Amino acid sequence: MFALGGDGVVSGNAICIPKHYAKVCEAIQAKDYELTTKYWRRTSKPNTTMCAINSIAAYKVILKNQRIIATTEMRHPFENLTAQPEIDLLAAMAQLDYRNAII
Repeated sequence: MFALGGDGVVSGNAICIPKHYAKVCEAIQAKDYELTTKYWRRTSKPNTTMCAINSIAAYKVILKNQRIIATTEMRHPFENLTAQPEIDLLAAMAQLDYRNAII
């Protein structure tokens, strides 16, 4: 939306990988759309990984791993991730070096 003139968007993914979104926004503001595309492609990899499963539960696992929140507990009707999907998610995100927004 930002690239199309919107003021922004509320993004659960951006909470988990804010540096990625900051880089995308900086490139858009500089009107460097080639760089924007590169950053967005980099950002889409962890986005796809988080959204491949219950994304809200995935956000909580990632935020707890970053020590931003204390628990991954979900309120009904949402479901928590079980142990193995949590391990798999964190391993996949680590393999993507998700904390690093550099392309």
